[in-house]
Amino acid sequence: MNARFVPEAPPQKTIVLFDSGLREYQINGVDVRVNMNDKGVIRRLTSLPDDVGDMLDSYETKGKQFDGKIDINKVPMKSGEEGPTGVDFGALSDEEFDAISERTDFIIEVDHAVDVRIKTCLAEAFGITYDAVNAIFQGVSALALDSKGNYILTNFMKAIFPLIEEANKIEAKEVDDLVGDKFARRARNRRTQEDVPS
Repeated sequence: MNARFVPEAPPQKTIVLFDSGLREYQINGVDVRVNMNDKGVIRRLTSLPDDVGDMLDSYETKGKQFDGKIDINKVPMKSGEEGPTGVDFGALSDEEFDAISERTDFIIEVDHAVDVRIKTCLAEAFGITYDAVNAIFQGVSALALDSKGNYILTNFMKAIFPLIEEANKIEAKEVDDLVGDKFARRARNRRTQEDVPS
């Protein structure tokens, strides 16, 4: 009798599928799957201003190091020009130039850190990746301004909140239907019991 090796069959697995409420959305050209009805989304989105506010408070404390180094309102400007491109760098002393450079680097650092925090919070809120959120913002800082002077983050929130509201109205209707059906069944049962002679 020849011995023969028979490989063990892999264990059977039971596949369970259920509706997790995920819906596909295309947001600024990026396909994402999100459950806008997830109360965690709402909670995390409403905590975003506090998270970012706390972060900005800590940076404000760090930013006090620049107090007294240079008065931004007294920076020499080229005739008829405004903003960073209008600074007359040739008229600055070495100390003023260094102070402006340090302050500018600090502002860029703060903007980047806050942008990353906002996008990380949004990724956590919607259950998508940071890269997906960054793609939704098309690589632009959430704190950047649009052509009308609005924060890009504000535009995003204005676009998203109607979807969240709509999803929650749908849920409320489904719950009302379910509860309504339950009450209707109870009423039918009561009527049936009343019709039965004692």
